[in-house]
Amino acid sequence: MMTELAQRIADALNEALDQRVATDYFAGHVERGLADGGPDEPIIAMTVDEVARIAARTARDYSEGR
Repeated sequence: MMTELAQRIADALNEALDQRVATDYFAGHVERGLADGGPDEPIIAMTVDEVARIAARTARDYSEGR
């Protein structure tokens, strides 16, 4: 069972990935990937630093009651 803080962090990470997909995903990626024998969708990833920043910001906001 997730705590409220863990759920908020998960939601923030999902939102960040959704935003990244919305800005990075376009047909050119798919065409290049298929031509190169790669996946038919781009791989969208986050660095450990990005995940840590999002988690820290969410935890800080949570502790401040936001």
